[in-house]
Amino acid sequence: MANITEHPVVLCAATAMTVLTACTGVTFTWIVPTMVASEHNKLELKSQELERALSDKTAVETKNAGLSTQIAELEAKLGASNTQRIDSIAIKDKRIAELEAQLFDSQKLNLFISGSPYPAGFDKVRLGDPVSKIAQTYPYKNESELSTRIFFHVPSDVFSSMSFDFGTEKKDVVEAVSFSIGILRSLGRNPKPKLPDNWLETTLTRALGEPIATIGPSEKCLVWRIDAMDKTLVFHRKGDDEYVISRGIAPGGCYITKEQGEKMDAEYKRSTKTAR
Repeated sequence: MANITEHPVVLCAATAMTVLTACTGVTFTWIVPTMVASEHNKLELKSQELERALSDKTAVETKNAGLSTQIAELEAKLGASNTQRIDSIAIKDKRIAELEAQLFDSQKLNLFISGSPYPAGFDKVRLGDPVSKIAQTYPYKNESELSTRIFFHVPSDVFSSMSFDFGTEKKDVVEAVSFSIGILRSLGRNPKPKLPDNWLETTLTRALGEPIATIGPSEKCLVWRIDAMDKTLVFHRKGDDEYVISRGIAPGGCYITKEQGEKMDAEYKRSTKTAR
């Protein structure tokens, strides 16, 4: 009887088991550990990369925080510097305004010589002077469209403009001189320094004395006589922004009623008699 271990099937099965055993041994003793080690190395590398990324992120965040702190400090310093600069400018502007106000007050006080209606600095051309003297004295552009008037603005903190009037028959002789402080002055809507209410009336009264009459239909026009001999008069309407020096030309609202004329003539005769 044949030995079963020698049967081809048995031999084949035994060979297969041997090969399987050998392959299994190789797999679990070399291949699997190698694969596990490889995966472990990959995980280790990923872990290291993650740690570096976290470290880099922390470093960036720390740097950004430092930069933010520096920016905040610089902004605070800049804000403080701007505040100091603004305060310094405000102090300087206030001081300049105070000095300008003092200068303006001084100019106002010394603007008129007692007894003269002509402001200091604007007294070079007077009533009776030739019209040609105006352009020679005041090099300003004539802004009037009238043939019997010369009008121009002047560089003054007090007066805004002045004008000269002359008649149609005597175009070569000044017959009236007007000075204006500028409209809207009392409302502070004029670029020149603000003047007190009724400043012109107060100043003219201080320089020329009390008005000799109040004329006009509404009796709001004040009149001063400068010289009883040549009949030089000064007209100023209460609350107005100008006054006029004249021997015959009166501004609107300052025409004399019959009764007022008779009263002024009587006063004129008394004054001339006293003067003799």
